Amino acid sequence: MAVPTISRINDSANESRDRTNAQNIASVSASLAVLGSIHVFPPSLGGKEATVRLLREGVTVTEGPLSGEVFSIPTLSDEEIEFASQYLEILSGASELRLAYKPEGQ
Repeated sequence: MAVPTISRINDSANESRDRTNAQNIASVSASLAVLGSIHVFPPSLGGKEATVRLLREGVTVTEGPLSGEVFSIPTLSDEEIEFASQYLEILSGASELRLAYKPEGQ
């Protein structure tokens, strides 16, 4: 009887971790977008997951007051990227291209 309860606790903790990772990723992406750094891959080139892998490696700001600064999320594993990506969407518009947090997931 205790196994299902422990399993639900683990699932809930993992979902919470995935949502938190997605929020952090979206925050970094929004900061880069405001600074004018192009960093989002289109779906045909890997989309969300490829973009997050790029953020894991680091994106260097090339212009403006933060020129030369590197934005990165180095601690994410491939598995964490995969799970967090379900809570992300690519926003593209006339003035922005970034990853955004999507609370409802896929």
